[in-house]
Amino acid sequence: MTPEDTGEPVESGSPDRKGSIRERILATAVELFGELGYTETTMERIAVEAQVARATVFNHFPQKELLLGEVARSLHTSFGDLLRKDTDPALPLRNRILDAQERWSLAYARDVDAALPLVRAWVYAGGPLLAVPDSTAEVLTEMIAEAQDDGSLPRAGSPASLGQAMNDALTGAMIRWTKQEEPTAESLRDVMLAAVHAIKLE
Repeated sequence: MTPEDTGEPVESGSPDRKGSIRERILATAVELFGELGYTETTMERIAVEAQVARATVFNHFPQKELLLGEVARSLHTSFGDLLRKDTDPALPLRNRILDAQERWSLAYARDVDAALPLVRAWVYAGGPLLAVPDSTAEVLTEMIAEAQDDGSLPRAGSPASLGQAMNDALTGAMIRWTKQEEPTAESLRDVMLAAVHAIKLE
């Protein structure tokens, strides 16, 4: 009988052991979220399919929303990371956002069938309203502050409020994408680029 069968914690204290358990839980959650949807996937089912104790799942992820967020982050590159690391700082702010959006849409295009259930689950779970740090809003805030400091963007509002407003517009576009009858990578790109173009960045 394994520790998972008895319900005892499975972690041995080894980082590799802990890492493999966490990765197994995440991989199982990805499969179940895609197969059953967010609502029908329970932490108990994840534990059974991952062959770990229920308590082990909760040790790593106290709430299902946290597990969903981790799954999404593990599968897709953060838009905030693309803005910070992979755009030319010499470009105007709008061009940097458009460039990051193009790259980000391509990341989703690699596996729309896997991405769509996760985005829908995130929305259903209240992801846009969860009080968690948002790297995209933070990076947008930093970029707006820099643009205001160098004079390329007027000081029409605080960087924090403008950054959050831009992030909200992009999030809203993604939510609209999930509600399309047949969402595709191309339609995601279209709605996100339309949101960027609608934002006043002069």
